[in-house]
Parts: sequence; C-alpha cells; structure tokens
Amino acid sequence: MPNVELTMSNHQRAELRFRARANVLSAGGRGSGKSRNLVHALFAHCEEFGGDARPLVCREERNALLQLFALIYELAVKVYGPAVARNLNDSTITLPSGAQILLTNIADDTTYARLQGMTFSAVLFDELGNYHATAYAFAQRLRSNLRVPLGRRPMIWATANPHGRSHGVLFKHFITKSAPWVPWVDEHGDTWVWTQSTVDDNPFVDGENYKLQLAASTGGDAALARAWTLGEWGALGGNMWDNFNPTVHVITGLPYLPGKPTWRLGCDWGTAAPFVALLGVEVPADVPGYTPGSVIIVDEVDSVASPDNLNVGTGMAPDAAADYIIQMCNRHGVDYKTGAIDDAKGLQGETVISLMQGRYLYLHKPYKKDRAGGWLAIRQRLESARTGDGPGLYIHARCVNLIESLANAPRDVRRVEDVDHRYPDHHLDAARYLLTEYTQGKAVFGRTVGMI
Repeated sequence: MPNVELTMSNHQRAELRFRARANVLSAGGRGSGKSRNLVHALFAHCEEFGGDARPLVCREERNALLQLFALIYELAVKVYGPAVARNLNDSTITLPSGAQILLTNIADDTTYARLQGMTFSAVLFDELGNYHATAYAFAQRLRSNLRVPLGRRPMIWATANPHGRSHGVLFKHFITKSAPWVPWVDEHGDTWVWTQSTVDDNPFVDGENYKLQLAASTGGDAALARAWTLGEWGALGGNMWDNFNPTVHVITGLPYLPGKPTWRLGCDWGTAAPFVALLGVEVPADVPGYTPGSVIIVDEVDSVASPDNLNVGTGMAPDAAADYIIQMCNRHGVDYKTGAIDDAKGLQGETVISLMQGRYLYLHKPYKKDRAGGWLAIRQRLESARTGDGPGLYIHARCVNLIESLANAPRDVRRVEDVDHRYPDHHLDAARYLLTEYTQGKAVFGRTVGMI
C-alpha cells in the first residue's frame, strides 16, 4: 500500500477513472500534465495487480527515457518509501509489492527484438505522438506481449501532443473515432477513450508564462501555437496544404471527357521506401464544373507495406512495378502510357527507366525536381479549384494514400517552404512530378495564395 497519496489535478483524476474499463490516449496540449498522469496510471495498475504487475513503459528516444525513469523512481520512493529498488543496467524499478516496472526505448527492430518473448501486464507509451513511423509500428506490435490472468484486464495508456510525427496516424485511428471523453470500441473489440486537455488543466505550473513560451517556440506559426496550447487535433498547425478541403478536392466519379484527353503518369521510385505511381488526366474545354486545364488524379498504385506507415515499401522489383502501372492504365483505357519517374539503378545495372521502357512504358526523368516549386504548384492548383480562378487540382477518392499525405503533411520548421523531412512524401513527390507533366512549357494561371 502507498505511504502517501500523490497530488493530482481534477483533470488527471477524471482521466484515471477510465483506466479500469478502457485504454486511454491522453491527447491534450503541451504542459497539461499528461506524462505525470501516465505515472499515476502506472502506480494504480501496480496497486491493482500487486506482485503480478509487469508493466512496460516506453519512449522513443533513449535520453528522454532516462528522464522518465528518474521521474518514476522519484515518485515511487515518495509513494512507497526507500524499499523501492532500481536497476539502471536493466532499466527496471521494483516496488515493495514485487511489481516490476520495465522501461525501454522503442525505435526499430533491434529495440523491439529485446522484448520478444517477454510478458507484460500493461504497456504505457509516453509522447506517442512524436514516434516516427517505424517506431510507431513496433510500438503497436507490443500489444502481442500483453498477457494477464483470466478475469483481469491489461492496461494500455498513451500520451500525445498534436503536431508530432505520428499526428496523422493518431488522428486517423483515434481522434476521428469519437468525441473526446466518449469511449468507443475499435475493430479488435478493445474499448478506447481519448481525452483533451490544456495547460489550464494543470494547476502545478505557471500556465500564462508557459503559453508565452509555447508561442515563442513556434516561430510565429499561430496555427501550431494554437494546436500546442489548446490541444486541437482537427487540423495540423503548420499544415503545408491548409487549403486542402476534401469536400472540394476529392471526387467520387469522373466527368465525361470529350475527345482524346491527355493522360500522364507521375511516379516516385523506391524499394525500401515505397514505389508510387499516379495516373492523371487533363480536363479539356467545355466540361461543366471544371476550368479547362484542370488536372484530375484518377488512380494510384504503390508498394506501401502497411497503410499505417507510408514510408516503408515491400521491396517491389521494377518488373512488378511496371505490371502495376500497366494494369492501372488499362483500367482507364489509357493506351499511350507516358510520364515521369525518378531514375535509379534497377536489376543488373539497368536504370528503372530503361526497364520500364522495355515494357512499353514511355517514362522519363522529371522535368524539374524543385521541391518547393512543386509544393507551391500543388497549393496554387488546390486554391484554384476552390475559387475557379485558373486550372484546379482534383483527386479521386480511390487515391487514399495521396489524400492522407496531402491532408496531414506538415511544414518543415527549418524550411517553411518545404514539407517536413521526416514526413512520408513519396505520394507527394509523385503528384508534383505529375503536375510538371502538364505545366512544363505552359503558363500557370491563377493567383499565388499563401506563399510557402
């Protein structure tokens, strides 16, 4: 039994009430006491399970993990007294009841391999929103290590701030499933709840001063400052394409295109990273609802290994990729298959372009590989689709990975005209190569909106 009770805020107590019946994603703003309450949940689990408790606590980075280790040990000694033992070599903290807490960083297959074969009664992820895509995937696999006696419920608890590296996947799999504080059941039958909080919910810090520091740290990005201060997940602060509106830009059918419209391919080559091919068509004159010269991205094929990680490919060979492209073009009656693809060495020293041309895919290197200019072209086209002031850009709903990439792409904090270098940009690269096929040698009409 604890010697003392830890002081908690009303928000932290409300969050803990869900622990026994739901997995919790504490997804509020910065400075709201989320990591501290993860420790409260950890101790509550150890009280419930007694000597059988074997919780695992994870962070992505080793240095951040050491800081969390120190906090948990400090609070454990405060609550349970000097009988608490720690082993820095094994990264374990043992409570007087016999409950053993293991802490680890989870970043790649090496860190994950250390945990295979181990059994845990709970898993807690601190700063899950900042895990990169590979770390996030391995973190999810840790659910296979949760094994508890009959009649008991394992605990999953995670904390996250908006605008981290895993913003998109958390938004997709958690934030969109329910309103905050309202439990829901996922596709695996597990009950979840996500909670929202702000620094104003944490009475133990100077909230007004911290808000000033948050605003200063975002370099004048008001949207990012708002997301971090208020814990808002509806749109990424600093989203590269904040003018992307699915109700305008995503279509579910194709208009009738008279004559012989111009079809083009935009492809981004990868093996360890995914290969992506997009098929686009230019809208001719006299098509109701579209400005002439607008581009519709009609279809996509790729070698993404998992929809939760758009950065990892299956290692598809060029011949197989060519088959994918040919099948996609044939679905839409495209006879002359031409466009742009990143060049790279393929099998036996041949370039990917030469291998593709051997399959009657008349692909060439992109005309321009100006990233910032390509992103600006996408932005202009999206804006023109909204206003009708020039040729627009539209995307068919079947292009799910491109749509997700556009909707969630954050700006790079060091180069605001570029996409964050940590974000999976393979579908975005294919899109800018495709647009260049239509704009090379042509004037692009419409106003430049929201310079990036």
